[in-house]
Amino acid sequence: MDTKWKQLLLSSPKPEFTTGIMKWGITLLFSALCTCSFAQTKYQITVETLLKEMTSRDEMSRYPALPYRSMQQSSYDRRSVSPDRPNWFANDDGEGFIRLEERNGRKEKVLFEDKGPGAITRIWLTTFGSINTILRFYFDGKDEPGWEVPSYDLQKFGVRGLKKGLIEPDNKWNRGSLIYLPVPYNNGCKVTMEELTPERTNRHFLFNYRKYPTGTPVETFSQEVADRIPALAEKTSDTLYKNMDKGFDPQSDYGKGSLNHQQSFSLNKGEKQKLNLHTEKRAISLLQFNVKTDKNLKPGTDDFALLMRSLIVTISFDGKQTVWAPLSDFAGSGMGSFASRSFFFYSDGKGIVCSKWLMPYKQDCEITILNLSPYKADIQTDIVSQPYEWDNRSLYFHTAWKQERGLPVVTWMEHEKCMDWNFTTISGRGVYRGDLLSLFNHTTEWYGEGDEKITVDHEPFPSHFGTGTEDYYSFDGYFKSQTPFAGQPRQDMRDFYGYNSFFRVRCLDAIPFNRQLKFDFELLGWENGTVDYSSTVFWYGDLGSEATGSSGIEEIEAGLLPTPTQSPVCNIPNAIDFCQIQPTSKSERLRYDRQRLSGHPGKWNLKDHLVCHGGKEGDYIEFEFSGFEDREYSLSLYCTKATDYGNIRLYVNHPKNGKQLDCYSEKVEATNAIDLGTYKPVNGKFILRIELIGRNPLSTGTLFGLDCIRIE
Repeated sequence: MDTKWKQLLLSSPKPEFTTGIMKWGITLLFSALCTCSFAQTKYQITVETLLKEMTSRDEMSRYPALPYRSMQQSSYDRRSVSPDRPNWFANDDGEGFIRLEERNGRKEKVLFEDKGPGAITRIWLTTFGSINTILRFYFDGKDEPGWEVPSYDLQKFGVRGLKKGLIEPDNKWNRGSLIYLPVPYNNGCKVTMEELTPERTNRHFLFNYRKYPTGTPVETFSQEVADRIPALAEKTSDTLYKNMDKGFDPQSDYGKGSLNHQQSFSLNKGEKQKLNLHTEKRAISLLQFNVKTDKNLKPGTDDFALLMRSLIVTISFDGKQTVWAPLSDFAGSGMGSFASRSFFFYSDGKGIVCSKWLMPYKQDCEITILNLSPYKADIQTDIVSQPYEWDNRSLYFHTAWKQERGLPVVTWMEHEKCMDWNFTTISGRGVYRGDLLSLFNHTTEWYGEGDEKITVDHEPFPSHFGTGTEDYYSFDGYFKSQTPFAGQPRQDMRDFYGYNSFFRVRCLDAIPFNRQLKFDFELLGWENGTVDYSSTVFWYGDLGSEATGSSGIEEIEAGLLPTPTQSPVCNIPNAIDFCQIQPTSKSERLRYDRQRLSGHPGKWNLKDHLVCHGGKEGDYIEFEFSGFEDREYSLSLYCTKATDYGNIRLYVNHPKNGKQLDCYSEKVEATNAIDLGTYKPVNGKFILRIELIGRNPLSTGTLFGLDCIRIE
């Protein structure tokens, strides 16, 4: 046996049963034969082959031809070592990196490092303070970088043809960036970051990557490769986004041999309907439900949400049930069945639910829909199936749903009291393809500070250790975005109180497993309280693969809480919140960000403020308020004081003399209303200018915070 295959066999988990050994041996032999054939060509894994794989639903339904490991490196808090030691839930997730290197007089932090053949499949970065930073990619053990990004911002990656789908910028908040362009390497890759200024800034990052077996021929990413791929990159991006909005279209050509199966029926409470499809080797390529209800059962209402949550979809392939989920969650929408759009599912938020996962079977497929709601539902189904070539890599499609209520969330400051919630545990062989988190948040703060931890085949430490819920779900800036691979269909309140839902589906970053995949989320937040969590997980697996601990009818019959109409947070009447408007002008170097203020005594409107930083004496920021009548108004401003805050002067409509305010305090505190005076608008407008004029000798900085303004 070749040395590399001996090493692979020794380093791989040993199956527990004889059947497992036989399956592993067959997979290993098949992989060895594949690698031998790969060696006949100069390269097998290239950017082009990976880009083509991104849009191949057929390939996604199969176990990888090469038994690669899917892994992640991130900036998680390095104090998290083991669940039986302190700091397992530590949360300084912007401080982690591998080591600091000095190279040619430069100091570079190593963010990512891998040896042997592999490919980076997804990079997520925050972009706070992205200027004056350089990312360098060192390939194949070379001392000189093979690629440079002149910023901590993937929008500046520098490959022509990159569009939405392969790269996801955020233009509103500029808080993050995300890229799915595969970056392969033949013999190792290292990514470093050099900060050209001494300013201390947290750097959150996630690198998802594949580790291929030793000896796998891979073409390393380079400028030559980058110059070769723009047309394919653009085509891939267009395909990903084009497929986001597509449901069933009776006029579409679904390919040679495709068959359409349509059926309409009505279901009262407790009734179910079976849909039998064509037998022999085929695959469902599109499954759509159009739920039509009484005119009083309108989308967006609690009654409509209850109906869509109480319609249960089950699918059995070749005599084995592998899918059980509420219809709303099956479509990646979650509670409320809001509109959702991705490469794999689509919902219009009005009753149309469409799944585009490829679902192969050998002999037969049976789909059942059960109505557990008190309402009648008229349903039309449209199902497209196509011929499918079954081989020893083919897998069945699986979906499982789980719900638990009253889960305790603790603040990151009390992380020693935290617990992991088991999102899912899947046994057997398969490939993890995505999930939906749908929940009700009983706190009035962000609950998703906890990291994801994914272990594969009983590994001793998670091969995926993340930096927070929002990072796992690929927020490329802030919230409420939807892309081919991630999104947030629902957020009731700006402070996250009430219902929320997030999905992530995986393409090149899918996770193969041979015996088990275990996925936990830490229950950390910004305020102590509780959440009701439900998870829906999607994967391909052998017929016997299953998720343990899944929920069933009892959790559905528990019902849903009413949609909240108002958050129970401090709300200053008639206030205009600075976090909800944009400045009309500011000094170039002055920066601003929304900052939550939970955990501090005092009352801020909506528990946040706009913190301004990076400024020096003379710097300013201006806001414009329009639509006022030609009469006098009184203006009151609400601000923040703290130990590192400066002195500011407040001007209304640019008078010669403004009101001065010392923002220093020994503790973080909200000011009472600051009377700015009585003014008439100019051309129906008020212009508020805040200018930094220095600082109190006791203060350690020149920041200032703006909460809200009242104009009455």
